Amino acid sequence: MKCMYRVSVIIPTFNRSLLLQRAMESVLNQTWKDFELIVVDDASYDDTRETVKRLSQNRPFIKYIRHKENLDVGEARNTGIKSSSAPLIAFLDDDDEWLPSKLEKQMRYLESLSDPRVGMVYTGAVWINPKTGKKLIHQRPNHTGWIYEDLLKRNVIVAGASSCLIKRRCFAKIGYFKPRQCYEDWDLWLRLAKEFKIEAVDEFLVKYYQYPLHFSQNAAKNIVARNEIFKTFFVDLNKRPSIMAHFIYDTGLLYCRFNYMNLAKRCFRKALKLDSKKRRYKIALLLCFFGFRVFNFMTKLNIFLNSLHFGKRIRFVANES
Repeated sequence: MKCMYRVSVIIPTFNRSLLLQRAMESVLNQTWKDFELIVVDDASYDDTRETVKRLSQNRPFIKYIRHKENLDVGEARNTGIKSSSAPLIAFLDDDDEWLPSKLEKQMRYLESLSDPRVGMVYTGAVWINPKTGKKLIHQRPNHTGWIYEDLLKRNVIVAGASSCLIKRRCFAKIGYFKPRQCYEDWDLWLRLAKEFKIEAVDEFLVKYYQYPLHFSQNAAKNIVARNEIFKTFFVDLNKRPSIMAHFIYDTGLLYCRFNYMNLAKRCFRKALKLDSKKRRYKIALLLCFFGFRVFNFMTKLNIFLNSLHFGKRIRFVANES
């Protein structure tokens, strides 16, 4: 396939034509113009096709691909990757938005790096309430370099795939997104970070809209997906007891979120067994005995108190390090 562009931008979408238009326009408004835009429609039944057709007029660099049946966001991204031609690939979820200089700043920074071991560059993001448009938090990209161990603890890549610019050759080494109901991006970042360095542009260049469905309403899907991550990377987790403890602790917090308090207690006990010095593991276990409402209240109080620190990133309980 002949390469005509420097970057292939991939937007997977499903039944979000109005949001898709905003996402596409944020790409079209980029100061960096050397890109192709690939929209992968995961079998939408709204007016997605018409939206793309309208925005594609007189823009031959926009490509529209439609799945015959709904697969998932990971498979949609894979379709986009396989249909792309550029040496660099950027992703944008259909409900997010780029600032105009996002792509240019990533490209300039990547060009300034002489280290061939760098496989990906991501950015910071502004979290936004979609109903009010109010900015919730500014999240910095605090993890760079060889960050595999950081990713074993939790997904530290800001704004998910929407902030990432990845070298095509990485996919030849690590493969594509795996078909998962949740956490398909975290799985890919882990495989990528094991082989390549990850760097970041320390600016807030993505508008990340915090929709309720960003965190699936289906508890089982989230729990099953997290357990799959645990099994996939168990060998490496098992070599690092303190990181294993952190992972299990976060799993306990997930159980708490869905009011599975007995399962949460088991997780916190296991975390304490692996790393007895962490005070937050003890506090979490203690709060479990007071029930879901008390635990939930204390979590929200912790978020509120952290938000009072002007200029600092809010630390959700699940994201403490």
